[in-house]
Amino acid sequence: MTVFAALFSSDLFQISDFTTREAGARAPGLVTHSDFGLVRRGAYVCQMRGRAHVADPASGLIYHAGDEHHLTRAGPDGFDCTVFEPAAEVMDEAVIAGPLTTPLSVETQLAHARLYRAARDRADRLAIEETGMELLAGLAHDRMDLASVMPSARDEQRVAAARALIAADLAAPLGLSRVASEAACSPFHFARLFRAVTGRSLRDYRLRLRLAAALHRLEAGERDLTATALDLGFASHSHMTAAFRRCFGAPPGALRRALAH
Repeated sequence: MTVFAALFSSDLFQISDFTTREAGARAPGLVTHSDFGLVRRGAYVCQMRGRAHVADPASGLIYHAGDEHHLTRAGPDGFDCTVFEPAAEVMDEAVIAGPLTTPLSVETQLAHARLYRAARDRADRLAIEETGMELLAGLAHDRMDLASVMPSARDEQRVAAARALIAADLAAPLGLSRVASEAACSPFHFARLFRAVTGRSLRDYRLRLRLAAALHRLEAGERDLTATALDLGFASHSHMTAAFRRCFGAPPGALRRALAH
């Protein structure tokens, strides 16, 4: 089942909710409007401009009007994605050149969560638009350091395969050898390659995905933090709480209350 629902529209940007429980590929299509795909749950691989690009909760994907895109792989349970479409003049002013995939900072991740919640709950227009501009500023800043980074298509393909493997089951006890095998290279080479392409270590990348998944559950109203922690691969409730404090500067309960308001 796939659902596309418009949540908010103004002269500055549009926000839509794209949800699918399908794991398979889709027929190629043409991008009609430039926008960002910001995943809240799950992950997918998209072919654009001859390269494989992974979208997950820690990495946004920018689509440019006129490009052909082909979703070739999604997680076993599909994914939930926010489609953030700034007006053309707003996009031109804010976004710099660079790779299509953008690793998201903690601040940008939280701005995405706040924007989705505000749009879904039909908050005040000014509040939604201001939060949207905060998100766009964060996306532009996150992309700034990537403007000169252009890894080879082969390297991106290898890293994309490994990222998809990690995102498919966040609680799986994966080792470096298993992940490197998915990328068809040695563990030593892959550890360096992954950091070069994503700017993060494998361990940090998986932690960010786990935290993003937990944040999504909190935004949806989840109250059983112990079950959430164990489902996502944390050793315990306290382990997840400590990770939240280090990453977001607040424990899960405080963030849940903040997102609710």
